[in-house]
Amino acid sequence: MKMTSQLSLSVAMCTYNGERFLQEQLDSLTRQERLPDELVVCDDGSTDKTWEILEKFAEHAPFPVRLYRNEKNLGYNQNFEQCALKCSGDVIFFCDQDDIWYPEKIRLHMEIFEKDPEMGMVFSDSEAQGEKTSDSIQRVFGLPKNYRKKLRKQDMLPFCRRYASWVGHCISYRTKYHPWLYPLPEPASYDRWIFIALNILEKTFFLEKVLVVHRIHPQQVTAPQQSSVSQKAISYHQMFAESQEAMAHRLTQLTLKTHIYIYIYMLLKSSRHYSRRALIREKQQMGLWYAILEFLNGGYFRHSRGFFSFLSDFLRK
Repeated sequence: MKMTSQLSLSVAMCTYNGERFLQEQLDSLTRQERLPDELVVCDDGSTDKTWEILEKFAEHAPFPVRLYRNEKNLGYNQNFEQCALKCSGDVIFFCDQDDIWYPEKIRLHMEIFEKDPEMGMVFSDSEAQGEKTSDSIQRVFGLPKNYRKKLRKQDMLPFCRRYASWVGHCISYRTKYHPWLYPLPEPASYDRWIFIALNILEKTFFLEKVLVVHRIHPQQVTAPQQSSVSQKAISYHQMFAESQEAMAHRLTQLTLKTHIYIYIYMLLKSSRHYSRRALIREKQQMGLWYAILEFLNGGYFRHSRGFFSFLSDFLRK
């Protein structure tokens, strides 16, 4: 296939009290075999030395660095949205503050975009690592083989039915889709929405290589908050139900292509299932009957983890 002219690329990084691991991530960007054309950083009101580290890095970085400091805390979802919209490159890479990128990451992603002008998004794999570099590493995406097979064919039905997605630090996409993607259909997370929307609407490529070390630690921005198991389950189920519904409605506004209606239908069915699961947790005696009815209806098998999820709701685990 004929090579096109070189595309420009932006790295969109969001930070918040990330002084502990930030320098390692910044250093990994400078070691890229293909350097970014710009790094855009939106800091969400850090109170540690994050801003100082960023300013010092910007003075000597081998590529332009643009720094923005939020006047008030936006949260990671809105912060990534505004950061992406500030980028000027043809392609955007999302970047967490505490990961480490393999040197070939940008080059491999960009080679795919530049070989195929119709390519809308590329997503690769990552590994999980604990707080110390000596901690054991294992693959983040332990998806069953049949899920990975469907990804190669851009079959999003399994991902619309239940919670399965790709995380932002593995995704790159063309900025020409910004009018479609933003504003985000809240409360859907930015990476799940982009992953599902572009896989449904445009040509994408699954680059089956581990290109990021994703650090797992209690201080990360998306780490779960402390709460009771039952209350956390209610909150999660309700938020996911609203997220599925919001994405379905946005897809209906984007296109009239008939092939997407099966995905919209599945998102709405999934939304109803998780709304019922939230209701099951909220109710006491009646909730048990709702769980049994949802089990007999097959909802747990289509949209959750089958008998395990049913048992979890029934026993309030």
